[in-house]
Amino acid sequence: MENQILDFVKERVRSMGYKSLYVTWYGGEPLLNKNFVFSLSRKLIQFCRKEKIHYGAMAVTNGTILTHPIALKMKKLAINTIQITIDGPKEVHDSRRPFKNSSKSSFDTIIGNIEKIIGIIPVYIRINVDKTNSVKTLELLEYFQTKGFLDNPKDIYVYIGYTREWTSKCGNMASSCFSNKEFSEAELEFHKMLVSKGFSIGNMYPAPVRNYCSAAGPHGFVIDPGGGIHKCWSDVGDKDAYIGKLGEPLQLNGKFLKWLSYDPLTQIEECMDCKYFPICAGGCPYVMINQKEKIQNDTHYNCTSWKLLLEQKIKLFLEKKMSSETQKK
Repeated sequence: MENQILDFVKERVRSMGYKSLYVTWYGGEPLLNKNFVFSLSRKLIQFCRKEKIHYGAMAVTNGTILTHPIALKMKKLAINTIQITIDGPKEVHDSRRPFKNSSKSSFDTIIGNIEKIIGIIPVYIRINVDKTNSVKTLELLEYFQTKGFLDNPKDIYVYIGYTREWTSKCGNMASSCFSNKEFSEAELEFHKMLVSKGFSIGNMYPAPVRNYCSAAGPHGFVIDPGGGIHKCWSDVGDKDAYIGKLGEPLQLNGKFLKWLSYDPLTQIEECMDCKYFPICAGGCPYVMINQKEKIQNDTHYNCTSWKLLLEQKIKLFLEKKMSSETQKK
């Protein structure tokens, strides 16, 4: 399949006249098949050099097998950012993400690996929060502080994220998920924690976006392990959502056109008159296209958190700014 992916990329680059190529290695766990990742990365880099276009990549990994030698290899192959998810302090994370056949702590393993690769590749640590673990966020931050993880955001950047009850299959898990408004409030509290400890935080003020998601554009694709081609990684595993398959010509079928013709201003009437649209772009296209009933049940389901807590966030930004200026004096 390696050569099929390469052929797919070559065809797209040459037919569309791309000036850059960006790859996200995602799973599952991509490092379980690291030889494939490394081999294909080399071929993609060689191709981009030949075509004189920019190449970049990132990887989303659980961090349990991210050793120092692997990190060095990833950096050499232009994987310039790594995202690792930690779901809380040791007892919380280990209960949610245990090793399958070992009593060893996955939390300790990940922390140990992060310590060994600091300065090699920037690491984004994502903390998934919900109603059951958000109260443990401060404890985790304090632990990160003892490890020096908060000292240099260029090496390690910590932020919070949340999962949604994407389908009815979530069962009891759905009841523990935050609503968009609840997550916005949790995010604000998280930023307050960082500021109170004297650390800088990202996303302090809103910025316009040209396109919320590459899935809603003509140039973003997801390739699954079986060679199926998708527009959105939320569709992986759903064969009814395939837009094509490696080795076959990409057809402008109805599934593909659904994404290409996506226009958030025609999806929800409220978006057209919303002053936050330039920094939101309508929110997640997958929700807009496939789960519009969720927006009907909760008008803020797909909105930016800036819309919900703008005044409080601007106030926090100004307080941080004034504090920094005072310290300089």
